[in-house]
Amino acid sequence: MWFQSFERRASLLAALLLPFVAATGYAQDDDDEQDVDLEIEEITVTGTQIRGARISGALPVSVVDQQQIEALGIDSGDELFDFLPENGNNFFNEAENISGGVNSARGDVGAFNLRSLGTGNTLVLLNGRRMVNAASYQTEEVGGSFVPVNTVNSNTIPVYGVERLEVLRDGASAIYGADAVAGVVNTVLKSDFEGFTIRTKFTEFDNTPRNDETVTIQWGKFFNDGKTNLGVFFDYYHRDRVNSQDDPRWADTDLRGRLDPNSAYVRRALELLDESDPDDAPHTVDDLTAFRNDSANSLFGQFDSVTSASAAGIRDIYTDGSGEFETYPIGDPRCQYTINATTCGAIDGQGTYRYNLNENRDLVSDLDRYNLFLFLNHDLGNGIESFSELGFYSS
Repeated sequence: MWFQSFERRASLLAALLLPFVAATGYAQDDDDEQDVDLEIEEITVTGTQIRGARISGALPVSVVDQQQIEALGIDSGDELFDFLPENGNNFFNEAENISGGVNSARGDVGAFNLRSLGTGNTLVLLNGRRMVNAASYQTEEVGGSFVPVNTVNSNTIPVYGVERLEVLRDGASAIYGADAVAGVVNTVLKSDFEGFTIRTKFTEFDNTPRNDETVTIQWGKFFNDGKTNLGVFFDYYHRDRVNSQDDPRWADTDLRGRLDPNSAYVRRALELLDESDPDDAPHTVDDLTAFRNDSANSLFGQFDSVTSASAAGIRDIYTDGSGEFETYPIGDPRCQYTINATTCGAIDGQGTYRYNLNENRDLVSDLDRYNLFLFLNHDLGNGIESFSELGFYSS
């Protein structure tokens, strides 16, 4: 394109200078009384046209074949794309709900997010044809604000039926559309498979009560003198539940107990705390509240009284000066008055109740996943082939 621009500019410059050159020549005719014939036969503007350009040669493509997929020892499409360096953060799975920040999609869902450019900006193809987005959505932070996003569920892909995985690592929205801003992922399944294969896998984990089981069946056969091929791929995957109570460290969000009081970091942090608050010195590790990750959202309600009720004289008796009060179950030491048979109340400001969000939470849910893919190919002759594909997924 640089040569094209240069050639156009050179031709244009010649065309613009032509009148001035001609005018100068005629002026010399008047002055010197000489006949100078200036004849321009042709001006050609040259452009550049590139034919037969290959998209794969212009854009970078990564290919992961069947042998590499088997070497990874994965059990789901979510795990497969987690191994790809081109894929970014997956905030769409159920595990992300633990760290917070986004309202993660529940269940057996995995997202496509090439180069962390945002969920929903990756075009997902199966055998070169678009896949349907999962029937769930969430919001993610994009450009400083939270926007709704959705994605194809990567777990709907039968991993051990994949022949190769093609990842277009650059934006291709000009070719494929707006949903290919981050790139394109094309999963190519095995075609014209013949034979029967069964595969089983059992995985046991140390220190956690979890076992994983995988069963994969592949069957294919040719009919009509080799013109018709029928193939079936089936994957079953079972995963046991893992709860935060399976390990005391998982069930505790207060991380101050894991600090080494003799470490240089802790000693320096306590020195700075003593300098900033000398009245309560010497401080201990328990005073390093930056590692106290318990939630300040209490289990019990806090309420504001209406203006008319405050005017009736309940302020500073049942509420604080702002008209706020808290509720607790009967028998709680913070109770100041009874509301009903099960609930008591108190003036707001009885202290912050820290709530341990990890006390009882599933880190990994109990899961049974089924993937079934059936294809029928028929050679019609003259280089024309008909195909039918049927996919079923349940979890």
